Amino acid sequence: MAGGRTERHIDDDYLMSGTHKGATSATLKDTGADFKSCSAMEGSYIENTTLSLSGLISTATEDEITTTGGGSITSSLMALAHIVSPYITIYNTDDWSKVSIPLDLPTGVSYDLAFNHDSSLMAVAHYGSPYVTIYDTVNWSQTTGPTVLPAGNCLNVTFNHDSSLMAVAHATSPYITIYNTADWTKVTNPTDLPAGHGYGVAFNSDDSLMAVSHLTSPYVTIYDTSDWSKVTDPDDLPTGFGLSVEFNSDDSLMAVAHINSPYITIYNTADWSKVSDPSSLPIAAGYGIAFGTSSSMYWRSSDVYEIYKTPTKNSFISSDVVDMSRGWKTDPNDMDEHGWKNIDTDIDRKNPGKVFGPSQPE
Repeated sequence: MAGGRTERHIDDDYLMSGTHKGATSATLKDTGADFKSCSAMEGSYIENTTLSLSGLISTATEDEITTTGGGSITSSLMALAHIVSPYITIYNTDDWSKVSIPLDLPTGVSYDLAFNHDSSLMAVAHYGSPYVTIYDTVNWSQTTGPTVLPAGNCLNVTFNHDSSLMAVAHATSPYITIYNTADWTKVTNPTDLPAGHGYGVAFNSDDSLMAVSHLTSPYVTIYDTSDWSKVTDPDDLPTGFGLSVEFNSDDSLMAVAHINSPYITIYNTADWSKVSDPSSLPIAAGYGIAFGTSSSMYWRSSDVYEIYKTPTKNSFISSDVVDMSRGWKTDPNDMDEHGWKNIDTDIDRKNPGKVFGPSQPE
C-alpha cells in the first residue's frame, strides 16, 4: 500500500522581525528591512511585541508599513485590590474562575495593583511594610523585590510601557519611588519632588514622561524621564489635590482627576495648555481616570515587530497529503475522487501522467 499521510502547516513562525527606527509614529519604519521583498503584504498579521499591540498590514514598501487594528493582546487575568484580607482577588477572565491566592499575601490594605506589559509580573501597592509586593504570575510566588523600600504606605503603582521601570506613589516623602525592574534597584529621586502625598502615577506611551498626581499645589508634577528633571508646571493648575493621572494612547493629552470642581482637568501635552472643560462636568470628586485604547497601532523607537505570512498568528496555511514512499506532496484538491494525483511529481520520473494516490495499491 502507498504510504500517504496528511501534513498540516501552521503559521507559527514569524516571517521577519526587527525594531522601529524613528520617533513615535503610526507608521513602522525600518530602513533596509526590505518589507515588500520579504513578502510582507497587505492583510498579513503584525505585532508590536514591546507594547503588546497587534493588527494587519494595510500597505508595505521596502522601508515602511502602515497598519489597521491595534487592540491589545489581552491577558486572561483580572485582579482586584481591596481592604480586607487576602487584600487581592485574581480572576481568569476566560471563565471568571477565581485564581488560587498567593501564599505570601500583601501585608495590609491594598490600594492599587498593576501588571507589567506581558502580565508576567503583578505589583500590589498597600499599607504596611514592604508597601509594595510583586508576584511572578506563572506560579504566584513573591519575587525578591526591592531592597530599598518605599518610604511609606503606597497608594498607586504602575509599570512603564516596556516594563523596565516600576513607580509607586506613596504618602511619605519623597512621595514617589522608582525602580529598575531588571534588578529592583532604586532610581535616584528627582531633584524636584512632588509637593505632597502621591496618589497617582502614569507614564506616557514612549516612556519619555512620567506624571504624579498629589496632595498639594501644583497637584500634578511631570518629569522628563531621560534625566528626571521637572517639566514646567501648566499655567492652569487643577483646582484641588490630584487623585489620578493618565495619558491618552497617542500622548497628545494628559488628564488629572481631582477633588474640586470641575473634578477633571485635561491638558494638551504639546504645550501643556488646558483643554476647555467638558460642557457636562462630573458631579463629584474624581478618583480615577482612563482613556480608551487607540484604534490604530503605533510604534516607539526600538519597539520590536514581528510579521507573519497570514492574517492571524498561529493560523492554518495548508493541509498537504504526503506519500513518503514516492517522495511527493500535494494538496487534497490536486487529487481526483479516487485518490489519484493528477500531476506527476514522482522523484524517479518514471510514471508520467497520473500517479498512485495515497489510497491506491501498488
